[in-house]
Amino acid sequence: MLKNKKAEELVTEQVIFIILNILFFVCVIFFIYRVSSGTSVTEEFYAKKIALIIDSMQYGTEVRFDVSELYSKASSNEYNGELITFDLNKKIVKVKLSKNSGYEFYYFSPLKSFEKDEANKLLILKADDQ
Repeated sequence: MLKNKKAEELVTEQVIFIILNILFFVCVIFFIYRVSSGTSVTEEFYAKKIALIIDSMQYGTEVRFDVSELYSKASSNEYNGELITFDLNKKIVKVKLSKNSGYEFYYFSPLKSFEKDEANKLLILKADDQ
């Protein structure tokens, strides 16, 4: 009787170990799929690029930035929401290309205003006048 109880404990431990391994590998595969789709990398790249452009702008200047790649990625993800949003008070730019993702990045320089020219797929940034 005693040996039988010990064998049951070993089987239970092995089953729990196998279930935890399966959950771990499912999470790893999901992460790899998300990163390999390129959406998160593109969001991060453009959020940082826009923040760097804002920080390098001179006072009173205007910059037109081509964001056509964002529109094509968003359409391939079937996302119709706002692609680029700004919080002018907190100085945050957010790029979002799908329903379940998005990347925020902070910038330092004051930004006066921004416009989105969706027809030409441009982002127009205007620096503060000082």
